[in-house]
Amino acid sequence: MKRRVVSSLSRSLFLTIILILSISLCIILSLREWQRNTVSHVVDGDTFTLKDGRRVRLLGVDAPEEGRCMADRATARLTSLVAGRHVRLKDQTMDSYGRIMANVIVDEPFGVWMNYLYHWFFKRDGYKGFAMINRVMIEEGLGKYTFSGTQYGKVLTSAHEIARTRQLGIYDSVCRQIEAQVPSCVVKGNIRNGVKTYHIPGCFNYDDTIIDTSFGDQWFCVEEEAVAAGFTKATGCPVNK
Repeated sequence: MKRRVVSSLSRSLFLTIILILSISLCIILSLREWQRNTVSHVVDGDTFTLKDGRRVRLLGVDAPEEGRCMADRATARLTSLVAGRHVRLKDQTMDSYGRIMANVIVDEPFGVWMNYLYHWFFKRDGYKGFAMINRVMIEEGLGKYTFSGTQYGKVLTSAHEIARTRQLGIYDSVCRQIEAQVPSCVVKGNIRNGVKTYHIPGCFNYDDTIIDTSFGDQWFCVEEEAVAAGFTKATGCPVNK
């Protein structure tokens, strides 16, 4: 009888030790995951670097490049949202530059991250205590929405419509211009799908062409300036005699 009791106690003690070790290992791994997924540096309005050196770009978001309309504001906003914080990367893929493209979720502070793990592994239900950075940047007009093809497609499309309808950020008249800012400079340099064309008064689509200064469009005073910048005359324009 004593041997059975001792044996039973030994098994219980062994299982207890295994349980403690398992829990400790889970905590250690969670801490390591937390640390490596902490944002160390924000590059611009749609890209940042993690503590372990990985570079991440917001999936489906195209923020203005440095020097363009709303670029500084977009970078400052992304910095306020993710700098020094832990992020979760969802729907990951790689781009041609070796960057991770992902939907980015912020869980802050560490207790929120642990709460997420509890819901994911134990309760096995959805956890809503997060901020989706892709949605925030698009909804505030600080990044253009490009197709992502993920579970968040409808959310991001809705965010895009809010920014466009309310004319926020890159959709503001400061960035999207129809009329020349300098009366004598009326040549419209337009970039669409990587193709550079310019329009002069009298071109078929001149009045409808928007100069989107957030994404490389620009005004020129004469056609020669547009040609020198790599633009070609759009179809439907009058031919010089």
